[in-house]
Amino acid sequence: MDTQKAELIKVLVESKGIVTTACEKFDIPRSTYYLWYNSDQEFKEAVDDIHNVVLDFAEGRLYDLVQKGDVTATIFLLKTRGKKRGYVEKSPDEEQPPVIISVNVDKAETVAIGKDLMEEVFGKSA
Repeated sequence: MDTQKAELIKVLVESKGIVTTACEKFDIPRSTYYLWYNSDQEFKEAVDDIHNVVLDFAEGRLYDLVQKGDVTATIFLLKTRGKKRGYVEKSPDEEQPPVIISVNVDKAETVAIGKDLMEEVFGKSA
């Protein structure tokens, strides 16, 4: 990597990877930065590494907030990292799966009914 690119990498570290700030400080157009990024693999890897360090820092702060009991941070973490465990938001328009309830306990018959019917039978809190 040439000296000019190496110097820009140092400025990018100082600016926490914010391209506009680094380019203004280094006095080059953003188009030059993107030309270097897209044409020089070593430069690209160095820039990507800076972005990963910034993300690691932010994740660390998020985990600190969760550990301190911050409800918003906990919800955000679950929505973004807990999707496989079902922590996802569903839009009201998404079809809800049927709810299985027992109709005749003696014969163990069951029927699948939708959310609307559950609300009609059991009220909104069901």
